[in-house]
Amino acid sequence: MLEFCAKRNIAADIELIWMDQVNGGHGEVRQVRCQDRFMIDVANSLQSRA
Repeated sequence: MLEFCAKRNIAADIELIWMDQVNGGHGEVRQVRCQDRFMIDVANSLQSRA
């Protein structure tokens, strides 16, 4: 499936958020204001705290 999507330039609509933004993203989903999928950028979130 991943090869099929890559060959046809098919990608999901996502919004990249940091760990400290999770509660806000959850609120948007509950209020049905958001049509994107949220992806949590764990690596950069952890690096910013170091």
